[in-house]
Amino acid sequence: MGSAASIRDAAHDSLHEIADHVRQHITATHIAEHVAQFNPQYAELVKSVGGEQLAALMHEAPDNIAKKLVALGITDEAHVQELTAAVKKLVSDATRVAANKVEEYAASVDPKYAALFKGVTGVDFDGLVDSHAIANRLRAMGMHDERDIKELALRIFTDRLPPFPKSGVSLELLRRCKALAVTHHWTTTDLSEQFIKAETQAMQCSFEEFMRHKHSEEPHPSLGLTHGECFYDAATVFISHAWRYQFAELVDAVETFTEEHAPAEFSYWVDLFVNDQWNAPKLPYEWWAGTFCSAIGEIGRTVLVLSPWDAPVPLTRAWCLWEIHSTLKTKVII
Repeated sequence: MGSAASIRDAAHDSLHEIADHVRQHITATHIAEHVAQFNPQYAELVKSVGGEQLAALMHEAPDNIAKKLVALGITDEAHVQELTAAVKKLVSDATRVAANKVEEYAASVDPKYAALFKGVTGVDFDGLVDSHAIANRLRAMGMHDERDIKELALRIFTDRLPPFPKSGVSLELLRRCKALAVTHHWTTTDLSEQFIKAETQAMQCSFEEFMRHKHSEEPHPSLGLTHGECFYDAATVFISHAWRYQFAELVDAVETFTEEHAPAEFSYWVDLFVNDQWNAPKLPYEWWAGTFCSAIGEIGRTVLVLSPWDAPVPLTRAWCLWEIHSTLKTKVII
């Protein structure tokens, strides 16, 4: 029999696998069906958009769902309203499917919970907005071990949140953006505000999603690159850096790392391009403490950009310290 920790990890992976299936396959299929029934022309539209982007709608606030539907090419106001309502219902349904696995997961944490959670459904957790509320419900249901309560509550809650964006950025994209930044003397913050958010404002999405939707075939006019030339499916190096740096300094550091490890090839996780700069700041603490931290471990390597050498800015920034903590916690190469 495996250790308690290995059983918990296996159960956690199982629950995440189920939730991902619900989010990415069932949700995308149902949304596509809803979209196509309003207008036959929408059938081809949803095929071109792709399942992942459709599934991502379920993580948006109602107002953002409507905006993104319009940005995808659905302009009839009545259709947008009905589809927004349909997506909201799918959010509830998907949460219920994931929560229905609580019985199995709880029993894996400790066999004594098998009887306690017999027949538990998602209804038992509907309307609970954070892990603290879920923990209180678990106590009311008869759980007493605080460690188990905290872990189970966190798993239930984080499975409702958006998955970690795993895409990696190409070195060529970084170089093209460096050229823009040098011209305007931009820091990373400036590049985000003046370029990334300007490009993604209509869709309220990440730059990766914007490029996938708008420039999958036609190159971006300022960058001269398509989505496929900018992004990989999964990052192999996590880049930790301070946004107050000149963006050119960040790219120089990445180029140095690349040269030192040639001929190995890497794709880089850079928050500026992969995270949704409109909605990521709204994600709760649990997402950053759980989903984000675990994802750094899955990427497997962190490059920490430290400058100036005698007083590195990242060591004075709480967010950079959290990235360093997550790297050390997950035993990643740094």
